[in-house]
This record gives sequence, structure tokens and C-alpha cells, in this order.
Amino acid sequence: MDRQQFLNDILKIHSVSVATVDESSKPANRIIDMMYMEDDCLYFLTGRGKNFYKELKENGYVALSCQKNNRAYTLKGYVEEVDHHYLDILFDHNRYMWGTYPGETRHVLEVFRIYKWRGEFFDLTSKPVNRIAFAKDMDDIIPGTFYVDEGCIGCKKCIDVCPQKCITFKNNKAFIPIEHCLRCGACYEVCPANAIRQY
Repeated sequence: MDRQQFLNDILKIHSVSVATVDESSKPANRIIDMMYMEDDCLYFLTGRGKNFYKELKENGYVALSCQKNNRAYTLKGYVEEVDHHYLDILFDHNRYMWGTYPGETRHVLEVFRIYKWRGEFFDLTSKPVNRIAFAKDMDDIIPGTFYVDEGCIGCKKCIDVCPQKCITFKNNKAFIPIEHCLRCGACYEVCPANAIRQY
């Protein structure tokens, strides 16, 4: 899977959970249709009268997630309102919208794009699990990822508690393959040398 396939899969799932922060600095979540992709940016729309529109304008940041057949997609990134001509493009690619906003009523809508982002594909159907990180104009290391530093003493206690049994040893030092890690923290909790860290 490459970055474009990752975004295409999200487009195919189409209706995704999108989180923002409301006026009280509390999480706000809703289902939003991802409608178009261009230059590795995802496009969606909302009405100017909606709280969602105000939150996008105020904070300029979203987190989205979706899943199909135990394959999950997450993406966090920065959003911006784009030129109104994109409204025609989104309606052309999503003909069902004509029934929701017939005729000129659609002009209450504005289009946004996620232009700078970090995301991850997480496949629970493979053994061990498989993760692939993607990014556009951001670091592709996902915060929370575990790694082993130079303090490892080679005791191998981390292997015993790893649910995926994916930790390997090279030169008597543990190595955590981030693409197979559940990020449960079991290895972190048992390491007697405190050599397991998080990004």
C-alpha cells in the first residue's frame, strides 16, 4: 500500500468519523463524507451555519477514523477552506448531494481540504498485525510508538509479554518492529532497565 492507496481506501469507505474541538474545548465528533482527493489532500464540505464549520475555522485541525473488515484508517491533520469552485467538483463526484441540496441551495456549503496530515493503516486481519504510516508534509512517526534505546540489557522479558511476539533481538538488544506493534505498553511495563521508550 502507498499513500495514494491509503487515501483512496478512505474515499471508498466515504463516511468517516471526524473529530474537532468545540467552543468549550471539548471533543466534538460527527460522521462526515470524504468526497474528493487531489494532490494527496482529502476534500469534504459543510454548511456555514453548522458548528462544525465554526470549529474548522477556529481550530483548523481534524482527526478522522474509519474501518472496514477489521482494517482501520486514522488520519490527523490541518484543514483549510478552499475556493468555492470546488463545490461544483465535489457535487460532480458525489451526485447524491443534489438530492440533499437541490438547485442553488448548495451555495450555503463550503469546501475544506486536509492539506497537511499524518495517518496510519492498521490491519488486524494479519498475524502479526500490520501497520503502515503515511504523511503529507508532516513526520510519519506516529506518536506513541515504542522503541528500544541503548540501555537494553538483553533480558528478553519483553518477548514473554508481547501479545504479537514480534520483538526480535539483534546483537543482544531488543528491537520492536513498529509495523507489527499493538502499542499496548506491556514491554514498557516489564523492562527492568527502562530501555523501552515512546516517541
